[in-house]
Amino acid sequence: MEPGRTEASGQGDVPRPRSRRIAIITGLVLVASLAACTGKGTGSQTASLSPTQEPTPSATPFDVVSAFVGKLANGLTADATVSGTVDVGAIHGTLEGSYTFGADGNYAFELTTIVRESRSVSRSIVVNGTTYSRADNGPWLEEAAATSGGSQTGGFEQLTAQLASVRDMGIVTFAGRQVHSLQAPGGLALPASSLGISNPDVHDPHASVGFYAQDDGTPAGMTLSMTWTQGSGSAAQDAKMVMELAFTTFGGAISVQAPDDVWKVYTSKQQHFTVAYPGDWLVKGDAVSVSFTAPDQSAYMWIGLGAESKQLDQKAWTNDVLAGATNEFGVRADARLPVTVAGVTTTAYQFHFKSDGHPVFFMDVPLVRAGKGYELQWVSMPGYEQDDIVRFQTFLASFSFTP
Repeated sequence: MEPGRTEASGQGDVPRPRSRRIAIITGLVLVASLAACTGKGTGSQTASLSPTQEPTPSATPFDVVSAFVGKLANGLTADATVSGTVDVGAIHGTLEGSYTFGADGNYAFELTTIVRESRSVSRSIVVNGTTYSRADNGPWLEEAAATSGGSQTGGFEQLTAQLASVRDMGIVTFAGRQVHSLQAPGGLALPASSLGISNPDVHDPHASVGFYAQDDGTPAGMTLSMTWTQGSGSAAQDAKMVMELAFTTFGGAISVQAPDDVWKVYTSKQQHFTVAYPGDWLVKGDAVSVSFTAPDQSAYMWIGLGAESKQLDQKAWTNDVLAGATNEFGVRADARLPVTVAGVTTTAYQFHFKSDGHPVFFMDVPLVRAGKGYELQWVSMPGYEQDDIVRFQTFLASFSFTP
């Protein structure tokens, strides 16, 4: 196909809007399994009275630990703010975000990892055992069962049993509040099998949990501490993370819903790339191109290989694409948007023209990798440009090359 030419011209085939930056963070999602923790409180003591004595107040102190365990008997439902640190070798980052522990073991989180001036956002939602993830500006994706986390049971019975060893270590300041620190000797250990870590570069992970409670035993938050080895051999680095989850609410009916716009993943084995697309769109692909068409045919996305040469670079390919588009449409690009696709800095060029008398909004992104020139295109009708640009950017954010 000629550079800049759209396969959507004249056809009725068009949109709609998941991964982990520091993969160890995925282990946090299983902390939500504390919703399965159960326990029984111990009865409070009462003073023994002689028949001739008037009742006097008991001097027995309030058992915060028993009250705390009792409040977890029906599961953990809470909203929390997140803060913390993560270190991999000499690289230091900070964490911020939010976490929701919902009913029936469902949960959701959004975490931002900040390293110097770089910010990376990871989101995850688990509903009825199904995990949905979203990285940065990419789409929501449903994870394959094999990578959607570790056992939701298995090691957590051990955590429940360990609650009996928790002791009230006294009053501390946590998230700006005076609360009771509830700790077990050595911390409450989380078994590696329950951490839900799928990154092959993460080795020998160890995690422990500590809790905090208000004076009446109401859970106030928790701290998760983890250590692991990142990479292997000469590239292995020690890594650690400390994350504090401060509960802003506890108890009540907290519902966690699956995202309503889940995308699927298309992989081209011939051209070595993968990209996500709206789950209800029609896909047609061959050895050199693939198209994605909205169910109502109102929008269309296309990826194709247009040139291949050892001398091809981004600038030369961009010039070819723009010349081809102007030659076909009879107009020049009327707007441009800087984008980064698969680590390559490029531009999304926007056009407005008519095809067979019908107005068209068209975006074209030239991309070069190892002497191969690709085009990533969007085609739709004018009038919805802002929504279309957001949808196309989500598409571009999901694109990556594979070995």
